[in-house]
Amino acid sequence: MADEQAEKKIDFQKLSESIQSIMVTAERGMAISGVAKLDDCLKQLLRAFFINNEKACDALLDDPGPVSTFGARIELAFVLGLISGNERNTFNLIRKIRNDFIHGSDERSFQTPPIKDRCLNLDPTPGIWKLISNSKPLDPNNPQELFLGSLRFLVAAIAYRGEALPRRQKPGSVTDEQLASLIEAEMKASERHKEKG
Repeated sequence: MADEQAEKKIDFQKLSESIQSIMVTAERGMAISGVAKLDDCLKQLLRAFFINNEKACDALLDDPGPVSTFGARIELAFVLGLISGNERNTFNLIRKIRNDFIHGSDERSFQTPPIKDRCLNLDPTPGIWKLISNSKPLDPNNPQELFLGSLRFLVAAIAYRGEALPRRQKPGSVTDEQLASLIEAEMKASERHKEKG
């Protein structure tokens, strides 16, 4: 009987390590899936801005298109004026955090450098956090809360911009008359320049 109890004895150290591993895996999965959702939101914002041509948008935004990566989408959204400079910085910090989780060891968590350091540099705007979290105030020393608050802020910002964003219209073809007028104006400007020189 004593031998049976010894065999059934729970190894709390092993159990603790298993639970810690699950928690770290959960953090890693949360970070990776959260950023994947954010990337998808940014992709949808770009689609809403582009002309209504699904095939052309797919070729641009889907793999292996030139804007198929999260980093490329961030930069394109910025140069198109769809996100601010501060939002661009936040997007890029979040992208780096995701990359740290993907390319680092399985033991990485929100408490591991450089993930913790990057998260502590996030500023999810506490006023917005209070509006969207319906819970306790944001802890500025909690890397995971800063990460989640920043994700929520960026999703809300994209959703807000997407609501008011007019879709780009396909440009019409340039007519022969328009081209002739432009060429004529260029020729006159060139003649004036020669007369002065």
